[in-house]
Amino acid sequence: MPFGQLPVLEIDGKQLAQSLAIGRYLARKFGYAGKSEFEEAVADSILDQSKDFLIELTPYFRTLFGMKEAQLQDALEKDLVLPAREKFFTYLTKFLKSSKSGKYFFLKNFLNLRNYYEK
Repeated sequence: MPFGQLPVLEIDGKQLAQSLAIGRYLARKFGYAGKSEFEEAVADSILDQSKDFLIELTPYFRTLFGMKEAQLQDALEKDLVLPAREKFFTYLTKFLKSSKSGKYFFLKNFLNLRNYYEK
């Protein structure tokens, strides 16, 4: 295992680690990464935005999993989770509206890997 943890995808005797890298590899291999290099980059940016959202919520997750004091949970939800949700989902909603795909696709009626991560 390249980083000593799962997930790992093995291809022709070579190992690829990290779920997002594996997802991107498989999306490219099977034609779900975008119809052009630019669409692929846009899809990557949406996935990276989602990753940033989860990173911002790390202190809250630590209280949920008992790594920090539980009494912080309500305060973190109010002061961290709700503002982060508003910030990140406002951007994603705006992006969906501008995609001209209705409400389901980030890239013009083209289902791609990033759509799976967003649901």
